[in-house]
Parts: sequence; structure tokens; C-alpha cells
Amino acid sequence: MTAFAPIALATALLATAVGAPVSESASPAQTGLAEVGADAAMPLASCDNVTINVKNGKSVKIKALKIEYKSVEDGKWRDEGFNNEEINPGATDTVKSGAKLEHIEGQIMQSIKLHYKMWCGGKWSVTYTTTDSSFSDAKCVYGKTYRVDVPSGGC
Repeated sequence: MTAFAPIALATALLATAVGAPVSESASPAQTGLAEVGADAAMPLASCDNVTINVKNGKSVKIKALKIEYKSVEDGKWRDEGFNNEEINPGATDTVKSGAKLEHIEGQIMQSIKLHYKMWCGGKWSVTYTTTDSSFSDAKCVYGKTYRVDVPSGGC
């Protein structure tokens, strides 16, 4: 079986379904289908391999717990967890890399809500949230990086 056999079979099945004649020896070029490389297997609209960075504007360290995200098109909050990453005051750190943000492939990111705790008085605080929607190029595609800024302040 050649590399084009599945394509030729699919083309034949489609043509048969619409009543068009099909040559068993038709090449992909003759059918209007071209061979695609391995790189083409990853659709540009995929929201895979996403990196989430957090900039800590607080005067104390924070522990990033998870994010929720939603797109303009969908409008539904969805969760993405990570390993409770600690971020020092004033630092920007990656809290998740290689994320697959489900159900918003190729859509415009509307908001990301970060759930975090602050290190206050020698212990972790209750959970706080901050929502960021200031993204320069918000379309969620393969390899995209988003940054959530935690506003200034302290305990």
C-alpha cells in the first residue's frame, strides 16, 4: 500500500457517494489532493503546546494554583491545572508549558482567571483570583504564550 492509498480510497468513496466516476489508478495529483508533510498534521488552529506565564506584582511571593479561561466565541469558563507554582515578588515565571487548552482552538482568548495564594505571616493565605484580558494577539493557536499579571499589593 502506498502512502497515497488512504487518500485515494477516501477520494473514491466520496466520488462514489456523489455518483462521480473514479479511476482506480488515479494519483493524488489527478484527484486534486496533494501529499502533505508531517508538519501539516498539526492544524494551525490547534490550541496545543500553550505556555502560561504569571507576573507577580505583589510584594510577597504567591503560589499559582490553576487558571480558568474562556474565549470570545464560546464564553464558557474552562479549567487548566498545574503544580502550585511559587513565584517570587516582581518575578515572571512559567506556570504551565505544553498545555492543551480544550475547546477554543483558533478562537480569541477573552479572559484568563488565575487562582493563587499569597505568603502572609509565615503561611499561605486563602485563595484569591485575578482576571486578565489584556492580550496583544489573543487567538489561541499552537505554541501560543499567554501572560497573566497579578496586580500590585501585599497581604
